[in-house]
Amino acid sequence: MGGFGGGGAPPNTFPTIATLTLRLESDLGVTDSSGVTHWLDQVQGIDFVPGVSKPAVVANQVLGQPAVRFNGTTDKLETDALLSAILTGSSPATFKVIAVMKNNSVVAHAGTSYDNPAIICTADSYFAGMAADSTRIDAGFYAGPDAIVSVVQATGALIYVESTLTVAAGGTLSLRVGTAGTPTTATGKGAVGLATGFLKLGVNYANAAFWHGDLFALYVATSMTAQNITDLQTYLHAKYGV
Repeated sequence: MGGFGGGGAPPNTFPTIATLTLRLESDLGVTDSSGVTHWLDQVQGIDFVPGVSKPAVVANQVLGQPAVRFNGTTDKLETDALLSAILTGSSPATFKVIAVMKNNSVVAHAGTSYDNPAIICTADSYFAGMAADSTRIDAGFYAGPDAIVSVVQATGALIYVESTLTVAAGGTLSLRVGTAGTPTTATGKGAVGLATGFLKLGVNYANAAFWHGDLFALYVATSMTAQNITDLQTYLHAKYGV
């Protein structure tokens, strides 16, 4: 991963990204009382609170940084904020989702993509990152046909996931996992922008498939410049070594 260029932020300082609409980091805004009782977004103050049971805070996971660990069976976090809260502005044509995460178990890929667990979702759509078919990470934030982009990624590895998503029926989904390579792009993935669904973490749209893994950071922005991405990657590399 390249260093920051001219005009970029120092590596240990969170960069200025004017279009950022959600910022969750495991060492910021987390209230731990025998598990996560609040995880506060650092941009708008969106508050994620437990659903059925509380994810755990586990210390010193990567370069001394904690993780929020979902158990894959009952843990989830929910908020009364709608998907529209992170699609602010004049209904952006695309938006960016970036996460740093680690899967802790293999999840069997059963049936449609909608049966898979998710990192962040609404009742209609989700950004999923899980181990499926033994070694795959699936990603999407859409509602529509059962079609999804997959890239090979071993369970247990710390992963940087970067997705660009199109807010349109039959739009595109572009996914990058890791720190190098050309994004994988797929078309006809259905519509994002079903803004009536409440945001939740760690479970799929139907509250039926729970994610088992560690979440370190999650960001949503309505757009990002190349410099924004470089600065954010530099920050994440310094913080997590990813």
